[in-house]
Amino acid sequence: MNPSVTMLAGMRKAAVLLVLLGEDVASQIYRNLPQQDLEQLTKEIAELDYVDPQTALAVLEEYHRMAAEKLRALSRSARILTSGRTGATTVAAALRPWHGPATANAKRLRRN
Repeated sequence: MNPSVTMLAGMRKAAVLLVLLGEDVASQIYRNLPQQDLEQLTKEIAELDYVDPQTALAVLEEYHRMAAEKLRALSRSARILTSGRTGATTVAAALRPWHGPATANAKRLRRN
């Protein structure tokens, strides 16, 4: 990964990503954010200057990698839940990847 991207704080990466995704997508994401995150992201976007192509590509690649990982986890969970096995352990295993990641991610972003 581009060293300049690894140096970016989480909220700055999110700001770069939202700018790259465009207004329509960004507005859909904004609707689902807590007020504190929305304010911080808005501030980061306002402070963005030029984003060089290498940084833009690296941010998009990181987002793609993370989204692909989530999709694989969702697929595994769906297979477990539709397998016909409904025991508590099976359901817990299927839901484990989805218990708390959004909260953990939000806390991590706020620290950066």
